[in-house]
Amino acid sequence: MAERPAPLRTIALLALLVALALAALPENRFDLLDPAAYALGWRRLAVFLDAFGRPDLSPTTLKLALSLCTKTLAIAFWGTVLGTLVGVMLGFGASRTAMTHDSAAALPARFIVGSCRLILDILRGVPDFAWAIVILTVPGPGPVTGILALSLANAGTLGKIYSELWDELPPKRLEFIRSTGANRIKIFLYALVPLTAPSLTSYTLMRFECSIRNAAVIGVVGGGGLGAQLLDEFTFGNFPRVVTLLLTMLVLTGTTDLLANHLRLRLLRHPRASTSAGISLRSRRQIAALIFVAAAIATLFDLHQDISRSLNELYRLDGRFLREELAQLLQPDLAIDTWREGFASARVPLALGLTATLGAVLVASLLAFPSSVTLQMQSLNFNGEAQTPGKRIVLTTAVLATRGLALVMRAIPSVAWLLIFTAFFTLGILPGLLAITVHSAGVLSRVFVERVDDVPHTRLERAYGGSSLLTFAYAAVPESARSWLSYAAFEFESNVRAGFVLGILGIGGLGDLFHTSLTHWSPHRASTFLIIMVLMTIAIDRTARRLRRS
Repeated sequence: MAERPAPLRTIALLALLVALALAALPENRFDLLDPAAYALGWRRLAVFLDAFGRPDLSPTTLKLALSLCTKTLAIAFWGTVLGTLVGVMLGFGASRTAMTHDSAAALPARFIVGSCRLILDILRGVPDFAWAIVILTVPGPGPVTGILALSLANAGTLGKIYSELWDELPPKRLEFIRSTGANRIKIFLYALVPLTAPSLTSYTLMRFECSIRNAAVIGVVGGGGLGAQLLDEFTFGNFPRVVTLLLTMLVLTGTTDLLANHLRLRLLRHPRASTSAGISLRSRRQIAALIFVAAAIATLFDLHQDISRSLNELYRLDGRFLREELAQLLQPDLAIDTWREGFASARVPLALGLTATLGAVLVASLLAFPSSVTLQMQSLNFNGEAQTPGKRIVLTTAVLATRGLALVMRAIPSVAWLLIFTAFFTLGILPGLLAITVHSAGVLSRVFVERVDDVPHTRLERAYGGSSLLTFAYAAVPESARSWLSYAAFEFESNVRAGFVLGILGIGGLGDLFHTSLTHWSPHRASTFLIIMVLMTIAIDRTARRLRRS
């Protein structure tokens, strides 16, 4: 009885956070819940759901969907490749381990570290949709804009992750190569990269998976791929074709999710193991290199017309106009009223991010138990609970169904979920909140389940009563709680950026102010709103880092 107040205090704190977040949303956040809006929403939803029974499977539509699918893959591939290259360079400069090993150059090295970290914060703090809108003038709408936008956002995220991985290496593991007098480049190539190679590859694969989802919808703001066509068809009410494009997106992102996750888990758990077929590590690397080269050639061939068109647009662009536009974006509006307006509207993405993250944590926690292979299929190993063949079939079905549900939730990006929910609600805060929550719950569900399944069976034997549910509540959850909180903190930062992105699409808040400012040609105001978004990202990141350390 003495230990019960702790979870009660936690529940009370979560309820208070939800109440504060909901109170921070605009006053008209639930205007669509009146009976008249419900009736209209049900009619719209019926039309949309009817299209799922008759998707457009004509040869023209299928050919279009396949073409857009390959274009989306190409955008994601090069957005990840270029982002990785820039991220490695900036991550190297942002790493204290890589830059400050020589005390003679400590002051210049610290300056470089601070500068690179600031650049990474800016690149990561501006969402890819905002980058697409900012650079749209230069290459014009199309895949090149999407590639550049994803590259900048990926560089910020990957550079931060890479630098943290290198800084977490124990100093003793680097003493040998430093004792030889090796310079920074040699230490980087022969120590930092090899020692962290599995994690580097794992996180890069994770970003490629995210890039696939983002590339599928970045066309909504001119970035090419499936998104542009999806928005056009949805705007004109061509729901059968919308359904076909949504199913294409689901197949593309879902397949990528499964493949990338499989490779990532193999890298993390067995980074140097040879395959049972006897393929050596060197041969596997050669195969991977050949696959990469083939993918690069194939995607460049698919993009060559778009690249040529963007280069022609760049040649025709007035250099003076470009310099003036860049100068205006680098000169924010310093008026007090503009900053006050920006910080006031920032409550919308913050409240959306907080509410969606708490909701996603709740949903992912509920899905973790029925999705866990350990708790559902391997209970005999830790509590002696035998399973009849019939029960095993039921449990297997439950695991596959809940994991499949989570896959669909995260495979459809929040932007696409927003379009789906606006089939019932009109565009506004409520469908935006639901869109972010559903997608985030799918993302957290995967990592929550992975952490539960990684708990050693010996630690599960301490649970009371021998029940799998009690084992989950009293052993698996406490063992996984720290990792769950860490993942939730990362997801909160991502969800705040998602709130900004959905604001660009019209749900209101800081993103809406930014987009409106650019539309009405007020780049100084738009720059101010971007700076506020970056400051929010930095504050959230630093706060989450302190919480994780404590």
